[in-house]
Amino acid sequence: MNRIFLTITLFLSTIVSLYSQSFEGTITYKNELINPDPATITQETWNTQTMTSLGERGYILLKYYYKGNHYMSESIVGNEEGYQMYDPISKLVYDWQKGSSQATASNTTISTEVVSGIEYLNDKETILGIECNILVITSNEGTMKLWYNKEYLKMDALLYSGHKSGNFEYILNEIGCLPLRIEQKGNMTHAIQTAIEIKEQKLENTIFTLPTFSKVINY
Repeated sequence: MNRIFLTITLFLSTIVSLYSQSFEGTITYKNELINPDPATITQETWNTQTMTSLGERGYILLKYYYKGNHYMSESIVGNEEGYQMYDPISKLVYDWQKGSSQATASNTTISTEVVSGIEYLNDKETILGIECNILVITSNEGTMKLWYNKEYLKMDALLYSGHKSGNFEYILNEIGCLPLRIEQKGNMTHAIQTAIEIKEQKLENTIFTLPTFSKVINY
């Protein structure tokens, strides 16, 4: 009985430790879409297309909420607002638009992306007053460049075990924190997502409660 009690105590202590050592709060990002092929798409054409799809702001505003093994985000694209939420039980990510009772769901344990290379650069850059190291990940889908500092936005990879989509678990295992900037280049895609505000704060569990949907489309 004492051995069972000790095992349970150690397990609970480990869980509490993981949660307490990981970032809790919000990160707001500015997501810019960059002309992926200036040789064939003029910058004027690209700017016009971007303004048409993203509105006068010209970029996507993303606000992420993190607590333990939960995350959700709010996005503003032009005049539209959208939401995304990760369910750690089913390991599904749900996406839906404001005012809609329908959502799409994707399985985060499944990914066709395969990492083929990783490189730590000697360069450093400061974002929000934080000196960042830079890491480049190469895969069959392109390259992902990450700016990070292991002393900030710490996140234990065990909290997101099996989260393969977006290479999330892989990234957390590699750097042990959330990045302050992500640059992604792929087939006719180029986007830069940069943190513009960080708030470390206690969040209510209700933030991570999924709405009741009339229909969920799995893909």
